[in-house]
This record gives sequence, structure tokens and C-alpha cells, in this order.
Amino acid sequence: LEKNANLPALKRDLHAHLHLLNAKEHLGQIRASLTEFLARKDQAPTHGLARQVGLHRYHARSFQQDASPALQESYRLASNAPAMKSTFAVVDAVLRGEPVDRAADQWFSTATSAIDDLGQIENQSLTDLRQRVAEEIRLSEARLWWVSLTAVFVSLICLSFVATSVHRLVFAFGRLVASIRQTISTSDFAHRITPAGDDEVSDIARNFNELLEIAEGLIEEKDAMLADLLAR
Repeated sequence: LEKNANLPALKRDLHAHLHLLNAKEHLGQIRASLTEFLARKDQAPTHGLARQVGLHRYHARSFQQDASPALQESYRLASNAPAMKSTFAVVDAVLRGEPVDRAADQWFSTATSAIDDLGQIENQSLTDLRQRVAEEIRLSEARLWWVSLTAVFVSLICLSFVATSVHRLVFAFGRLVASIRQTISTSDFAHRITPAGDDEVSDIARNFNELLEIAEGLIEEKDAMLADLLAR
């Protein structure tokens, strides 16, 4: 989700959640390392411990930078809680090489409480993410509904335009055919078809009028020749 999110606000929340999970994970590793050290009282794992503490604090700072104000406040309260303070008091003492008078089970219980505090923040973050995702889904569905409605409206307009054009064309063809039939049935070659405009049907009407003019001219020429023969 963090890699594929395209919404800036959601991506920031996912970044914050990812850093919180990493901070919690490294705190768990710190707990495991120091529990083993306190149980055995052998050489302190200062190198590995320092690395784990550094990673924990890096992800904790990154979480605070990206998290919402409510989550930042929750993390501030958890950091100032007795469990977290006691946990890192032991950690800092071990890193400084100071003796630690703390039983392993007691340390484990304290560190676990600190991890549980981060777990509560994790649950809060998950709740916020679910609400954000649900809101984005709702907005996306609303946008899809409006886009669909607009598409249907445009389709209806286009369909209406096509239907009107087809109706006008069919009507014009009907008038043209009726006029041609009238000319043929009455043999009135002086009759002319009035073009309706500049469309294809009007072009056919004008061409037919030219044919009528030719036919009328031929008839007039025939009548003139017949009259001349009769006069002789």
C-alpha cells in the first residue's frame, strides 16, 4: 500500500505507520538482547545494542515527522510514560558500561509494557488508516457516480442529436421521393423540387431538377418540331 498509494495524505500516513512498525520491531530486538545479557551477566552486546537503539530512534523520529497531530501526541505520552523511560534508562546505562541492578524478568516485563504502549499507538494508526481508506473509497465511488452520470447525459445528448439528424434526413428523403413520384405520375416536367438546404438530399434534388430541365427542353424541342411539320 505504501508503495502504490497515489494520494499524498494517505501516503504520508502509510509512511508514518511503516516507521512505527519498524520502531516497535527494533524495540523488541533491544528487549531480546538485554534480556539475554541480564540473564547471563556476560559481556554486554554494546555494538549490536547501539545499532538497534539507533534504528529504533531513527524510525521513531520519522514516525513523529509524518504522523498526524493526534498520533504525535500519543507517542509523546508513551515516550514519557514510566515503562518507556525505565526501559531506556537501562539501555543507556548498558551502553555507557555502567552496572545494571535489574533482574532479567523484571526488565523483560518493563520493556514489554513499553512495546505494548507502541502497540496501542499502532492500533490507533490502523484505525485512522482504515477510516482514511474508507473515506477515499467513498469519494472515489462518488466521483465514479458523477462520471457515469455525465457519460450517460452526454450519450443521451449524442443519441438525441443522431436521432434528430436521422429523422430530418428520412423526412427530407420522403419529400424528395414524393415529389419525384408526383412528377412521374403527372408528367409535369415543369415542376421543380425545392432543395431543403445544403445536405446530400438537397444535392439529389438539384440534380433531379437539372434532369427535369433537360427533359422539359427536349419536350419543348419536340413540340416545336411537330408544330413545324404540321405547318408545312
